[in-house]
Amino acid sequence: MSKTNIVKPFGCKELYKFYTEQSPNKDVVDKPTFSKVSSDFNQIIGQYVLEGKEVKFPSRLGFLRIRKHKNKMEKESLLTDWKLTKQVGKIVKHLNDHTNGFFFRFYWDKKISNAIKQSYYKFYPVRDLKRGLAYNIKVNKMDYFE
Repeated sequence: MSKTNIVKPFGCKELYKFYTEQSPNKDVVDKPTFSKVSSDFNQIIGQYVLEGKEVKFPSRLGFLRIRKHKNKMEKESLLTDWKLTKQVGKIVKHLNDHTNGFFFRFYWDKKISNAIKQSYYKFYPVRDLKRGLAYNIKVNKMDYFE
């Protein structure tokens, strides 16, 4: 496998440029409107996933959902609870007692995807989605797919 230099990920700016170049009749919306629609759409999709539903991407690009895993309870696999570590003075690990040892992650299922070199693609949720997931688990006591 050869090394690939990825200059930077594609963002809203590159997406808008592609949109204007591919538009057949050059009757395109302005950049602030495009950005607002894109942002609103992403927030709707994020809320949909946080409700425990699965999003199916078009063109066989896979599914996005929240996945539930059982923690192995091995010292290396547990994450450090930094707040409690600072209070106690020695390293304390998260045991996820409030979820019976389970942890949750956003999962992009690419098994049905027909994208070329799909191992290069990764989904990084924004901070609001991560915080929304933590809130749903701790306060709303939501349960997700295993």
